[in-house]
Amino acid sequence: APVASLARGMAVLVVAPSFPASSFSEFIAYAKSNKGKLSLGSGGVGSVSHLCWALFGMLAGKALFVSWAFVLPAVLHPTWRLLPLWGLAIFTLGNVLAAVFQLAHCVGEAEFLGSERVETDWAEHQVATTVDFAPANALLGWYLGGLNFQVEHHLFPRVCHLHYPALARIVEETCRTHGVRYRCEPTLRGALAANVRWLRRMGAPMAA
Repeated sequence: APVASLARGMAVLVVAPSFPASSFSEFIAYAKSNKGKLSLGSGGVGSVSHLCWALFGMLAGKALFVSWAFVLPAVLHPTWRLLPLWGLAIFTLGNVLAAVFQLAHCVGEAEFLGSERVETDWAEHQVATTVDFAPANALLGWYLGGLNFQVEHHLFPRVCHLHYPALARIVEETCRTHGVRYRCEPTLRGALAANVRWLRRMGAPMAA
């Protein structure tokens, strides 16, 4: 039995005027007698079915996170002493992620493009608006799960982060070949300084 209704949508079957079937039953009969001869086009990305599955995946992910991050610890360790540990973990996670995205995007080396100025393709846009930092820092790369390789993370989100250092060299060489600027801060200290400079510039009063 169904658990819940996520969405409702209407499906429409459209055929060419010259198609020999004029009803759905005739279409089914024609398809059965002409196997392999028909082609089908669907809405694909952005269709009702795609959006329903995306919504389901989001809700399932949130339910899984709440279960292992809150419900399971509360069941196994039902004590108020766990609350400060939760708070510390969430505080640390939030600040680390915020710092990572600041260093990768909120620096002077990254470009900021309005929707009316996006004239490049998707991959070039990712390279232009993202900056890698501290690529040789193995400890930082381990702690961040490769998120210091933000360019590669954007271009290859389904590739294991262990391959990012090798991919970074390929991406840099490909950018050089095609005349695209590849941005990278060599050290964590340099990335932090770049972010501070950007924040100061954003906080400075605008000239009249």
